Amino acid sequence: MNEDYERRFPRVPDEVRNERRRVAVRVCAELRRAGLPTSLANDNDKLAEGGALVEVFDDEGPDMFVSWRVSEELEWSWLGPGERDGENINLESTARRLSELHESGDVPPMMRHSAQVKELMMNTVIGILVSAGLHAHPANDSYSPYAVQVTCA
Repeated sequence: MNEDYERRFPRVPDEVRNERRRVAVRVCAELRRAGLPTSLANDNDKLAEGGALVEVFDDEGPDMFVSWRVSEELEWSWLGPGERDGENINLESTARRLSELHESGDVPPMMRHSAQVKELMMNTVIGILVSAGLHAHPANDSYSPYAVQVTCA
């Protein structure tokens, strides 16, 4: 990492990082016990078709986030013809469409449905983790509006 990044986002000590990873493994275990597909970011078991993704942070910010990933089919179902070709998404066309949707205030039903599923799963994940004795609450993160923040405290 470069020095500017390290200055702005200092890394936590190894013992804190190790505790976060220990809790993240427990988070994954609790969600899997509840029947939810779950993976730890940067592990080899990537989420192919949706489920909970646990991301542990090594800097002085939040300990970790849990995000619900809907299927690729649902995530991109609002795209129009020519904006998606199998696995490939036409980024220029998609950006233009998002801009048009933002300006018009019109939200396609499938985009709304995807957001509602993520919000429902955020609340479900929080309920499961709190029931298991973990500290979890909405992350209130503008980049990940439906993320769950889990703290090691």
